[in-house]
Amino acid sequence: LPCPLSNIIQDTLAFVRNLSIRYLWADSLCIIHDDPHDKRANYSAIDAILASAFLAIYAVTGPD
Repeated sequence: LPCPLSNIIQDTLAFVRNLSIRYLWADSLCIIHDDPHDKRANYSAIDAILASAFLAIYAVTGPD
């Protein structure tokens, strides 16, 4: 994991912990964005990931 984590990721981690949610998918952490194969493979799986998600949180502000 990158150190330090962005404020958005830190806030999201705190939020899901308060809800006792055990797993978090954050594409900024789970997808290797400079690897075209990994990016393509994971982007194609996002529909399935979101379909099975308990909750989806989207950051609508800047990078941090």
